[in-house]
Amino acid sequence: IVVQALVGRRDKSLLAEKFERLARFDNLTGLENRMAMQMRLRDIFDATEKRNDAVTILWMDIDRFKEINDSLGHMVGDQLLRGVAERLNEVVQDRGRIARFGGDEFVIICPDMDRVTAAALAQEIIGYFAYGFDLPDNHLQVTASIGYAVAPQDGRDMDELLQHADLALYEAKHAGRNRAASFNWSLKERFNRLHEIETGLRRALEGNELTLLFQPILDLDNGHIDACEALIRWHHPVLGAIPPSEFIPVAESMGMIEGITQWVLREACLTAAAWPSDVRVAINISPASLKSSDLPANVIAALLESGLPARRLELEVTESIFLDDSGQTNAILRELQRIGLRLALDDFGTGYSSLAYLRSYRFDTLKIDQSFMAGVSAHAEDRAIVRAIGNLARDLSMDTVAEGIETHDQLSHAKEAGFTNVQGYLFSRPVPRERIAELIAAGPLEGNERPEPFTTARLRRGS
Repeated sequence: IVVQALVGRRDKSLLAEKFERLARFDNLTGLENRMAMQMRLRDIFDATEKRNDAVTILWMDIDRFKEINDSLGHMVGDQLLRGVAERLNEVVQDRGRIARFGGDEFVIICPDMDRVTAAALAQEIIGYFAYGFDLPDNHLQVTASIGYAVAPQDGRDMDELLQHADLALYEAKHAGRNRAASFNWSLKERFNRLHEIETGLRRALEGNELTLLFQPILDLDNGHIDACEALIRWHHPVLGAIPPSEFIPVAESMGMIEGITQWVLREACLTAAAWPSDVRVAINISPASLKSSDLPANVIAALLESGLPARRLELEVTESIFLDDSGQTNAILRELQRIGLRLALDDFGTGYSSLAYLRSYRFDTLKIDQSFMAGVSAHAEDRAIVRAIGNLARDLSMDTVAEGIETHDQLSHAKEAGFTNVQGYLFSRPVPRERIAELIAAGPLEGNERPEPFTTARLRRGS
């Protein structure tokens, strides 16, 4: 009986140890898990609070780990995670404690470590990844990104320091991966602004916060308005005017770009329907929108509701769409052409400028990027590029638009290059729908409007 009792007590003890290990350690890598690390970090903060000692958190993840899982399978992904855990133990040793926070994310806590030492450790870890990982059936070359934050400067409690290390990791990813980034308080400000934009976008469509402005595109032969480009604007109730170059990428990442595109199509077509029958409306379409199979149907719906003929709608796309080799973008482009609308290649010369696409797709218009027109007065190279594009478009029977015309000298160079149309502040800045109707009715524009100082990037990106 005594022996049985001792055996039973031992079994219970072993079982308790097993449960404790399962609760505190990651089963795949053998590292501490998120819960155990948070408990450890809380204890460290409690112990160092009175002494005000430095505590560093390094937050690391494996770049493009999802692609490895998707292409090679989860078994290989698990093998890589175990290899990364071993590599981290080899590098960090007794300088800190390592935990797997889940997925491909690892957190390292380093008591009594300042920012300079943390930066050196982060670079050491990234350097060790360069050796690659020998797995049972694969040799993988992967990189890592790391964000780090140091208490008490970057946070005085556990949750704040973890959040700030995570923000620094996001910055490292955003800057190109395979690097480390230190937290600074401007990251927090940017994060808060991003959060405001994300939250605000959800109500912007319903709350009538989005508006369209229109900028005329002139026929160089007679000065009449051939078309007007619809440009989206957003006035946030707290942040004020937010440029499209800032909120459109956020809308794309949130999956909201289709709703915004649908709204722009509808509003622009309804506005243009009231213009003379020879004036078109041009709308920017983002690469993300071109991946949506609903785009042709949304275009048709806007045309039917407004009564605008398809030939009076021009969709502007950028060269970046050709980086997508999935075939879906190509199919949607061809379907849009079958509707009968016009297609314009925007910002020509700044992106993926393959002339093969000018042969494969029947673009109606080439729009040369304003950066070239800005330099025609001072740089012979820009003048040569402008003339070459003008000749190319003429030989391909395409219209050409010189964007960003702000001076009469730029206008002269556009004429000499054989451009058919111009657009820019020399003639008109983007204006509300009521004002664009007046400009269309007024007849030829003389090009007397003086541009205001232009100190920021063009406030337009696909809509």
